[in-house]
Amino acid sequence: MIGKNSFKSSISIENIFLGDQHKEALARAMFVLDNCGIFLLYGEPGSGKSTLIRLFISQLDPSRYSVCYINNSRLTPKDLYSSVLESLAVSPYHILSKVKKQFYEVLGNVFNNHQKQLVVLIDNAQSLPMQTVNEIRYMRSFEYDSISPISLILIGHQDLLPMLRLRTFEPLFYRINSQYHFKGLTRNQTSDYIEKQLSLSGLSMLFPDEIISKIWGRSKGLPQIINTICTSCLIDMAANSLKLVDNAVLERVLADLHY
Repeated sequence: MIGKNSFKSSISIENIFLGDQHKEALARAMFVLDNCGIFLLYGEPGSGKSTLIRLFISQLDPSRYSVCYINNSRLTPKDLYSSVLESLAVSPYHILSKVKKQFYEVLGNVFNNHQKQLVVLIDNAQSLPMQTVNEIRYMRSFEYDSISPISLILIGHQDLLPMLRLRTFEPLFYRINSQYHFKGLTRNQTSDYIEKQLSLSGLSMLFPDEIISKIWGRSKGLPQIINTICTSCLIDMAANSLKLVDNAVLERVLADLHY
């Protein structure tokens, strides 16, 4: 019995594995939120950024925050404002100049009349068009009674940071209040992660230390790759009526997955 979806990616919020870097990234994000600033979260694909963002959003009090999550690599400046307005249940205008004015009016209303802060999260920010990246700075520059009612969280791959350091984007880069490089799990964290995922399906540890070390080395500690390897190992183990994942199982899996 291999357990049902022991290593599924769409895990419930309460069962998310929290390592030290998860706690650090969350703490930084909350600090920036408290100061209505800009937070930059970047890292390799599969490192768990999306899972962290899900956890972050779940911790926000809806009576205090209006949240808009955007994931569109072709986002135009008009789309940027329109997406936020639509998240606030407002039908946006179709012309950039009008939708910008509309956005600022709505933002002021949300902050002044409802006492709510707007939190805009933009995923895959490394792929945004240049004009949109520059527009993010203008969006963030709005203030109401010397207070900015909007916080921005930019999420992307590891090349997002060097991109924002380009002279073209310096005005935005210097406005970033905090940044965090989200990396893969350590070897010990990988062991803890695998053990927790198995326990969620009612299973004991089925991966010996030697196997875990090899999985960590091949996956670079990236949860997405760990999930794929471990799922395939469990299937192979069950198909061969084994009680533990051994070297032969792992080698077959790595060969099949081309890792």
